[in-house]
Amino acid sequence: GEMSLKTANAGTSGVSGNVNINSGHATSGNSGNIAMFTGSSASGAGGSATISAGSGNSGTGGAVTISAGDTSSVNGGIGGGLQFSAGSSESSAGGEVSMNSGYSSGSSGGALSLVAGRGSISGGALSLSGGVGDTDVGGSVSLSSGLGTSTSSGSVNVLTANGGSNGVSGSLSMSTGNAGTGSSGTVALSSGDGGTGSGGAISVMVGSADSGSGGSLSLSAGLTTSTSDLGGDASLSAGSSDSGIGGVVNVSGGASGSSIGGDVSVIAGSSSSSTGGSGTFTAGSSTLGDGGAMAVSSGAGDVSGGSLSITGGTGGTGGGSLELSGGTTTATNAGGDVLFKSGTGTATSSGSMTMETADSGTSGVSGNVILRSGTASSGNSGSVAISSGSSASGVGGPVTISVGSGNSGTGGSMSLASGDTSSVSGGIGGGLQLQSGSSAGSAGGSMTMAAGSSSVSSGGVLSLDAGRGSTDGGSLSVSGGVGDSGFGGSVTVSSGAGSDTTSGSVTVSTSDAGSNGVSGSMILSTGDAGIGNSGSISMSSGNGATGSGGAISMTVGSADSGNGGAMLLSAGLTSSSSAIGGQVGLNAGSSDSGVGGDVTVASGASGSSTGGTLSFTGGSSSSGSGGGASLVAGSSTSVAGGALALESGEGATSGGGVSISGGRGGSAGGAITLTGGATTATNAGAAVILSSGSGTATSSGEMSLKT
Repeated sequence: GEMSLKTANAGTSGVSGNVNINSGHATSGNSGNIAMFTGSSASGAGGSATISAGSGNSGTGGAVTISAGDTSSVNGGIGGGLQFSAGSSESSAGGEVSMNSGYSSGSSGGALSLVAGRGSISGGALSLSGGVGDTDVGGSVSLSSGLGTSTSSGSVNVLTANGGSNGVSGSLSMSTGNAGTGSSGTVALSSGDGGTGSGGAISVMVGSADSGSGGSLSLSAGLTTSTSDLGGDASLSAGSSDSGIGGVVNVSGGASGSSIGGDVSVIAGSSSSSTGGSGTFTAGSSTLGDGGAMAVSSGAGDVSGGSLSITGGTGGTGGGSLELSGGTTTATNAGGDVLFKSGTGTATSSGSMTMETADSGTSGVSGNVILRSGTASSGNSGSVAISSGSSASGVGGPVTISVGSGNSGTGGSMSLASGDTSSVSGGIGGGLQLQSGSSAGSAGGSMTMAAGSSSVSSGGVLSLDAGRGSTDGGSLSVSGGVGDSGFGGSVTVSSGAGSDTTSGSVTVSTSDAGSNGVSGSMILSTGDAGIGNSGSISMSSGNGATGSGGAISMTVGSADSGNGGAMLLSAGLTSSSSAIGGQVGLNAGSSDSGVGGDVTVASGASGSSTGGTLSFTGGSSSSGSGGGASLVAGSSTSVAGGALALESGEGATSGGGVSISGGRGGSAGGAITLTGGATTATNAGAAVILSSGSGTATSSGEMSLKT
């Protein structure tokens, strides 16, 4: 039968009586136990045991207190334990343990507090563990705040208490267990969605310190020892937005008030046997607007701004490449620009810019440097411009392009070539312009083109060649500069000096003609003068120290049809009534102790017709006397003067005639005077002999003197 232990109900104005179950006190040994349990059942469920406080309609509901016994022992005695255990099962789930605080229909629900005991040395530990599963999954542990059906849900705080005056705060560890087979458990830290507001923020922050180093923050994906799988990924991404601006990702080193700010390092994983991990920084894309910009900048400083270094990785066989490229576009607009620009100095100089390949190792060559614009499939390809900046109060920066020196083989070459064109509709090949700088207050900049010198062999060749053409070849023009108020610039063509041997030759010639053309003309002329004399032309060979002076030869080329080419030497005309026309002088070279040089003027010979005529004619005049013609042999101060012979040519039939005639005049004809030479000595003057020609087989020639 049942057993009931209770007090009677209270009256209308009292309270019901208490029920006390106590074991007695013990003066020596342990006090008595109290055991409350239901009996076992052979074929049904074991009886339930219920301890509950009665309900009430005013004040606080009745409390239920279960507490283990204290101990005052100083010999290591432990306070009594308190154990709540649900029943076990041999074939189904074990019994549940449920602890719920009370519900309130008019205020807050009751709080539930699990607090380990305080200790004079260490506080008691609190452990929440899911049950062990022998053949299946272990029991889960869930910590969740209460639902707010009409307002906010409750907070969940997992934190260690503050440290005492002589200690540190406790550590906080969140980790999943190791897996015997398969993947270990994941760790997920996420805030909930916002219905009409923002999603909840997640903050992971290391506490500050007043001495020593600040606490570190480490986020590391999992390691794998498998040779065919990948290490765990680590992803840091801000929240996206359907119609607004996406969230920002900020990674910043710690600030410092008096020392160096903290570094920020983003390093891809290394590999001991394969390729190291890649590092990718990509701004967000956009389907309707501009893609996100990316800025990599070093910090500002009151002294110097921070340096920015982007370096390809070191490799055992080849160093890592570095590539900077503007963005590609699929539209008709241009691709993204790439700009390299040094820093501005608002009060002093701007920063320098250096683009160079590194020095080579002991057995290699240095890397190439290539500056070029891309190929264009339609339109013009991009231009390449190298220019220094202008200066407001100083010299414009020089531009130097030089090939490095070497100690073996041929020196490095330099090539400047403008672009070809394959257009058949009149396109012209690209021009090449080399121009020194102009000056507003002094001389323009000079330009020097010099072939390289050699200490053991010939100097380098300097060649200026106009382009070949399928119709006309390109022209070559060398001109001195225009002088607005002074002289025009001179043009000097000079061969190189030979310090030990012969100086170099200078050749100015037109090329041979093709099979259907004539060779080009050559013109040596000075320009017209606005006032004063026009420029003279001087052709002279150099003096010889131990040999002959250099000869000057002017020869007209021969022809196989038509007339032979003419040679004309004409002195200049003058329109002044008081000046004299220019002279023409043919003078053979004189000699200090030997024979003076000959002057030979001969008309051309003919193999089958008449030889050319030789004519000496004084100049005509429309208002004065005609110019004289004078043939004078050379004088001598110590021996006989030179002879003068006028002799016609021999002929197979008749010899050529010699005719001396005075000029015809409107009032009197010109006189002819033949005079033998005078002498200042006691000898007779020279004779004048007129004799006809002898005939070796027939009669001699006649002589006729008549008026």
